[in-house]
Amino acid sequence: MLAVVTIVAMQGIEYQMQRAWNAELIRGCEDVIRAELYTMRSCIDQHLTDKGHYPGSLEALVDEGYLRAIPVDPFTGTDAGAREEIPVVPTEPEVFREEHGDNHQILGVRYANKLIVGTDGTPIHGW
Repeated sequence: MLAVVTIVAMQGIEYQMQRAWNAELIRGCEDVIRAELYTMRSCIDQHLTDKGHYPGSLEALVDEGYLRAIPVDPFTGTDAGAREEIPVVPTEPEVFREEHGDNHQILGVRYANKLIVGTDGTPIHGW
């Protein structure tokens, strides 16, 4: 009887430790996403300061040396489809077209998956 109680107690402790570890793993992934979004947004701002216009894409930031690589999504392990570029929407399209042509420019970046909610209760897409 004592052995059964001991085994059940050990399994309960193991379960609680696993839950705590999983929660820390998720928080770590969220911290990585926040840091990567901050870095990419800073690079977009630096590009604007240096060149006088926003970059055409995240790949352009890599090609021009502002980013080493497009960050990998810590949840999926890939960079494909993890980020969504926020395009520049000019208030005066004709003036914008005269100054920049029909070139697409990005104003910012956000996490693409609209369904994932962070541990703080806010959608990661809105970070």
